[in-house]
Amino acid sequence: PNELYTFFIKALNELPLAYLHIVLPHSGSQTDWLPLAEVRALFQGPLLAAGGYSRSSASAAIQDNLTDLVGFGRLFISNPDLPLRLQEEAPLTPYDRSTFYSSGPKGYVDYPCLGERSTPPTHPGKHDGRRQLWKKKIMRLGKSTSEQALTTSLAQLQYLATFVSPALLRRLASDPSPMTSPQQEQSEAVVMMVDISGFTRLGGLLAGLPEGAELLTSSTNQYFTDLINCVDAAGGMVERFAGDALICLFHNSADSARNAVWSALRILHEHPSHVVHDVPEVDSVELTVHIGIGMGHLSIMTIGGGDHRWIRVLVGEPLQELASVMPDSDSNEVIISPATRAVVEPYFRTIPRNSNWKVTGSVQLLHLEAPAPVCATAEMSECLRGFVDQHVLNHVDAGLGSWMADCRTMTVLFIGLHFPQNQPLFELFHQSVTVVQELMLTYQGSLANCLVDEKGTILVACFGNPVHQDDPLRAVSSNFEIKTQLASIGVDITVGIVTGAIFSGAVGSSLRRDYTIMGSPVNLAARLMKSCPLGETCIDDVTFQATQNEVLFAENPLLDLNGFDEPVRNYTPTAMRTSAQGPGLSWVRDDSGFVGHSDLIEGLGLTYTSEEPSEQPPVLIRILQGINGVGKTAFARHLIRGLVADGLPVSRILESRATEMEAATPLHLWRPIFTQLLIASTGEIITSIKRRRRAAVEKALSKILGPLGQRKSYLCLLNGLLSVDFPISPVIAEMGSDDQATSTYAFLTKVLTAATADHPLVLLLEDLHFCKDPMSLNLLSSVARKLNMMTTPPNLPLLIFLTVTRTTLDPIARSPRHCSPLEFLTAELEPLPIVQAITIPKLPLSEATLLLYQSLREYGVCELSDAVVEFVYQHSHSGLPAIILGIAHEFRDQLARIQEGGSSYLSFLAGALDFLNTSAPDFHIDLPTELAGWARMKLDRLPLLQQLTMKCAAVIGAPFELETLEFIFPVADQTSDNIQACVLQLTTQGYLMQPPETTSFHILDPTLRTEAYLLLPLEQRRLIHRQLALYYEMLGEGADLIAQHWFRFITENKKATHRERLRSLEWLTDWGNRRCADKDYVGAITVWESVLGLAASFPEGTLRTRIEMETILLILPALWHVFPNYPELYRVDLLRRLLGVMQADHPRFVGAQFELALLNRSLLLDTTTARELADTLGQSPTPAARLLGYKAAVFISNYEGVVRSMARDTRRALELYHQDPDQLSDTNTLPLLIPTAFSVEFARIGYVEHVSHRVGFFGGQFETPIPDMLTLVDRSGVCFNLAVLGDMPGLFAMADITLDRAQEFDNPLYVSIATFYKLYAELHLNPDPPLLPVLRAHFNQMLHTNPHHLFYYLFTNCLLEAEQVGEARELCQRGLEQQQVMCTPLLQLNMGRCLHPSTEALPWFDDALSTALAHDNRLWQAYVLYWRCSLCLLTHNEDLVLLREIVADWDAAPDVGIIAKILACQSDNRI
Repeated sequence: PNELYTFFIKALNELPLAYLHIVLPHSGSQTDWLPLAEVRALFQGPLLAAGGYSRSSASAAIQDNLTDLVGFGRLFISNPDLPLRLQEEAPLTPYDRSTFYSSGPKGYVDYPCLGERSTPPTHPGKHDGRRQLWKKKIMRLGKSTSEQALTTSLAQLQYLATFVSPALLRRLASDPSPMTSPQQEQSEAVVMMVDISGFTRLGGLLAGLPEGAELLTSSTNQYFTDLINCVDAAGGMVERFAGDALICLFHNSADSARNAVWSALRILHEHPSHVVHDVPEVDSVELTVHIGIGMGHLSIMTIGGGDHRWIRVLVGEPLQELASVMPDSDSNEVIISPATRAVVEPYFRTIPRNSNWKVTGSVQLLHLEAPAPVCATAEMSECLRGFVDQHVLNHVDAGLGSWMADCRTMTVLFIGLHFPQNQPLFELFHQSVTVVQELMLTYQGSLANCLVDEKGTILVACFGNPVHQDDPLRAVSSNFEIKTQLASIGVDITVGIVTGAIFSGAVGSSLRRDYTIMGSPVNLAARLMKSCPLGETCIDDVTFQATQNEVLFAENPLLDLNGFDEPVRNYTPTAMRTSAQGPGLSWVRDDSGFVGHSDLIEGLGLTYTSEEPSEQPPVLIRILQGINGVGKTAFARHLIRGLVADGLPVSRILESRATEMEAATPLHLWRPIFTQLLIASTGEIITSIKRRRRAAVEKALSKILGPLGQRKSYLCLLNGLLSVDFPISPVIAEMGSDDQATSTYAFLTKVLTAATADHPLVLLLEDLHFCKDPMSLNLLSSVARKLNMMTTPPNLPLLIFLTVTRTTLDPIARSPRHCSPLEFLTAELEPLPIVQAITIPKLPLSEATLLLYQSLREYGVCELSDAVVEFVYQHSHSGLPAIILGIAHEFRDQLARIQEGGSSYLSFLAGALDFLNTSAPDFHIDLPTELAGWARMKLDRLPLLQQLTMKCAAVIGAPFELETLEFIFPVADQTSDNIQACVLQLTTQGYLMQPPETTSFHILDPTLRTEAYLLLPLEQRRLIHRQLALYYEMLGEGADLIAQHWFRFITENKKATHRERLRSLEWLTDWGNRRCADKDYVGAITVWESVLGLAASFPEGTLRTRIEMETILLILPALWHVFPNYPELYRVDLLRRLLGVMQADHPRFVGAQFELALLNRSLLLDTTTARELADTLGQSPTPAARLLGYKAAVFISNYEGVVRSMARDTRRALELYHQDPDQLSDTNTLPLLIPTAFSVEFARIGYVEHVSHRVGFFGGQFETPIPDMLTLVDRSGVCFNLAVLGDMPGLFAMADITLDRAQEFDNPLYVSIATFYKLYAELHLNPDPPLLPVLRAHFNQMLHTNPHHLFYYLFTNCLLEAEQVGEARELCQRGLEQQQVMCTPLLQLNMGRCLHPSTEALPWFDDALSTALAHDNRLWQAYVLYWRCSLCLLTHNEDLVLLREIVADWDAAPDVGIIAKILACQSDNRI
């Protein structure tokens, strides 16, 4: 069966299996079976072998790397404690074969354990502990299988071998010696390019998602796997990944061209496309391929080595043919060159395509056999590692091969190389790559790829892994040097530079993979490079914003680029700025204000004007220190602005900033200071030639020092500092390096102090923590000592402000290579009396609130609730100004809606986001770029295992136990001791903290936790969340934690299994119930909304319908409790979403649908469709369904104001209920009919009393328990009718009862409504107290939560009775602008009353009557007629006819008293 098992094992190798279990024969000839060594070579995942093993043979198999695991079956039966016996080398009990497969217990459960013998175990109780350990190991269901495969050096080597070309492996098999110089091989070969179409569009659509780059890579990898398998099956080798394309090599065979075309046709036949589903804005995106094939003389160059990494590049005739072939190929086509067609014509059908040929099919069936794979050997190791990216090597060496992927902000450079004609390409290509590699080492970036395809020769470099705070600046700066150095060897370049979120990791399949970067920014960089003129550079807007203070730019026209919907803004960098060319000291004149630290500033007493002499030396150097984001620069600039206000000339302010990129460059901190002082001050252009710069320096020094004389011999010390070329004087030439440095410090100190003769100087030196240049620090020390020896002058001669970041994470010990700036400050400066160290604290709550208001002023926000302020303060790490400003910026769109939703909107937003932050570990507010970059930089400088520990700790949350971390740690071969050592090291370094007398740990800095969490790719985050949920389930504790981790695992996780979804659903529903029970209604609704989202992942059917319906039933009552806190638009969106998932054919939920929609007046219901649904229900044979249909019809009639229909359906519902009250005791139905019954049948006093008695309506208790919310709805409905009828005593009593119930249920909406009704009744019952202002204030407050027509109508009644006609008219107009159907004629009526006795009142009365007639509402008609009559306007016979129709047609007269009053006004006493 060798062929059969070989086929199966190779196929299984492509599946994501946990392991492969091989059962070996127990007896007979072993030659009939596939040897285990061959199985090992075919299957690259973990291997488990079983069958006849003993302790010694099992150990030998593992030591020889034949398998990873050995399984025992029969020996485990006879030795229940077999793992313990194997570990302690105890004797094994032989098994009795005769008892196998028997029906009784003999031979299965009667074998003894070690502990049951006369001699007790060596370690009492250890057996149980191991069982617990085994249980934990078994529970690690999500362990990375690839990690387990990397437990031996040989397995690691085989894994590394997949990152290089199989062709290279074949060469190394014959010559494994390491590379020492570039090489070039020549051969005849076929090159095939498989290019994926749709990749750029997919990248653009996914760009807006946090995990967009990761999803892009995952989708591409799925397609790559299929393509690579087809190439491999035909004997091809994937030489390189060129972005979204494969460069495949076929050679060493006479049939190479035939095999290449055959594999291309197989790809089109078996894998013509790959559909990516659930893409934002579109349902799906289809990826397709187009393939080109060329052949001829090929040159394989091995070049580079500048960063100890060699790169293989293909050039020659096949690539030249591809440049012609690929433009002719469309989607799902194979185009071949004429040379290729000449060779394969006997096997394939072709048709001409321009100058090339399209393959349409094969002439005969071919049977191809893939060559046996070449396995890496130990001899190849050194040479093989020279071709693998250093990032991959670091992770594999640390046993973290499957955890090298991450998502981070990076800056990527696409460098297009344009070689001169008729020049030796090999040498130029090698020199170009070496130059870029060496510059990447200098700037601490990396060369990610080298591509030669139909688009040209391209180098791809990136900055950000590891991260630096100035990665965009490093990229732009390196671009200038690359351009200069390549131009010196005759190579022109075009460059595209883009900054953005990029996924870095392995792409491909288990056969062939490569480490690469992917994402929309990568695509954009390639497009910008192609659009660039020769010799130019184009950068995107993000890079421009990050570097505009350090680089000069020219803005280019907008570019329309393929794959990008909007035109792209781009710029060309022209030169590095010097300080004098910077954006200037615009901040000096900035009057936007500074918030905070008022007590600290007042204590400094800093002033520019002269003061009385003091015995104490003045403070001339202030070290402003604090953590990142605390506002050190803003504090220093505020102090300097104060000096300017006192009279300091702006020209005397000089500033400089230390950068990490130039951390060790001599005197880099002082270069901008002396450039501004000695060159810019003379008006000389900074970029002028050295001769003019030299003249400017001499002029400035003569002005400062007077005649130079012998000092001219020291001017050459300025050459490196100011890029001038003073000749080296004999005095300086005779000095040693130390003496030259000392002379430099003395000369520059003299220049600085002399420059203060006329006016003081103020120096602002920022980010001193980055300055590891001893010369810069020594000059600072020299200046400080000089100032300390000077006598106290009348004015401040030289005032220096230093900003430095100091945290527990900063090393204090001196580095052997660089000077520690923090140690320098502590030892050299702080002891001097003229130096003052000031620690900038975080802002207290009061000052943080002022800063928040100031940052939101542009949005028109003048008032925020205490909850919002507390929310922002908490999430700003308790007062970090940078994060406060970041939160305000993050919420700019939402905050702009405060005017619409009122402050309650932001209160709700704060509640919802606070819930997310505490319940969802990956919820975060985007940190300011500088703060986020600092956190990532700190993480990147940790060893890889400690980085992974921090990431896992971030997923667990705070606090976490060591046992929890050990359980979920995703690397299988890391022992508990290793993990504990990592945690202790991180605690010692200040990354983690262990509170006293506890066993738990937490990440000390919340910024680090956020960034550590986000660096993990989404799939890996989900894996750890799942493990945590399983772990807490196993412990049987932490129900909220279990739900939270299932929540993070399942959210938008399309790979989750059906069982995992059900499991998550159960925990999430229970979590929402607990939050609701704790009256955290916002949190409950948020959880249940996630359940609705989870339900959408189930296939349509009964289960999905049940989940949606049950969840909606939970949301409805919770929604009412937070109704006032929801903004109007949010309510509409939420309700529309709920209505969209309800099933119209389910009677319970149709009722709930109308109940929710109609009680919420903000939702515009489609009443026509609603009426049809209600009529359908009303015709149902099921009484319960008919009852709900009538109820829905009542709501619709009430909404539309059709009173007669409302009365009819109410009677039908009540009659149906009385037929079988026990069967239809639906408390969700009957109470909601009661207010309607009062509305339409209140004249039938006996019936109302019957209903009141039946349900204990007026203050009693219902016979059946009624939901709190429905009770309040009933009572407010009664208040409505009593107010309209003018029954003020009844209204006061009912409002008082309703208010008590609303307060009992803690429902702010109905507390507000009941209070209004009570004040309204009290105002009419006792008009003497000044209650109108109180009612007015309450009415204005209600407009934000329940702007209903009824309250406009009632309050305008009060205003009219108080003769405040102007205000009443304005309110009527505002109420009518709401365009609500309910009470519209009543407001039109009151508008007429406001205008009476003017003739302008008549149109309003006519409109009111027309509206009442249009809605067939007899009650409204009667009211309009009454007021027209009382105002002596009822004079038309048509009105009397209408009045008689009302009396004759209305079964239940609305109010006999009203009709009698109308007729009395007409002297029709008989009627």
